[in-house]
Amino acid sequence: MSGNLRGPHHCVGVATSIAEMLFQYLEAKCGSAGGSLSAEDLKAAHMQFFQSLPKVHGFFETVNQTCMEASESKAPTLLAQDTILATLLFTCNEKAARHAFPLQIKRFGDVWLRQFFSGLAEYVRKTICNAADAQLIRAYMETAAKSGADLSISDLMREPEIQNVLRACHMRFLRPDASEALSKDLSDVVSVVIAEQRGIPHPDLSKVTEQEARSFLVWLPRLLFLVLSPGAPEQKAAAG
Repeated sequence: MSGNLRGPHHCVGVATSIAEMLFQYLEAKCGSAGGSLSAEDLKAAHMQFFQSLPKVHGFFETVNQTCMEASESKAPTLLAQDTILATLLFTCNEKAARHAFPLQIKRFGDVWLRQFFSGLAEYVRKTICNAADAQLIRAYMETAAKSGADLSISDLMREPEIQNVLRACHMRFLRPDASEALSKDLSDVVSVVIAEQRGIPHPDLSKVTEQEARSFLVWLPRLLFLVLSPGAPEQKAAAG
């Protein structure tokens, strides 16, 4: 049995913590306003409080992990700080990967695909946009505040800020020479991540060859725009 007891007390704990945060926030606002808050002050505080939610993403992530452990869930954590980029790259490029890596997918299944996209996310961080995780988490939290428990990957993919970040993350892949210029480095970075996640020290079928990486980069631009809406990425999304 899991060390965390299942039950609604997890939800009660979250509600209590959020209520405590809210009242501390209002107490501070009241103090800075001379001891009272007007209706306009409360309206402004309401907006500022929700705008601050991305800053406490770590708190929500910890609570979610506790609930997952208590329920003994085996579902993958797709939207954590260290997985959200890989998840959304998967959403954008799954079809290209299935065309490029039929041998690995046939032998190792979708687990391998997730490992590949973890490697692709690492490549994006190192060479294109090292701020992508933080930008996506901020947009995710803002979307979660609107959608709540009904949030889906499709909801995230419709958000303009997330679209902008993802376009920025793909910029180098869309260069005319990408398949030749990037395939070696992409193969190296992705293969290291796959090896780490699979616990293998030596090359084997699960790793990505330079030729396979080149094939992926050929397929990527053909299929990417079926997922991402047209538009140029904002410069701030590419910064970092």
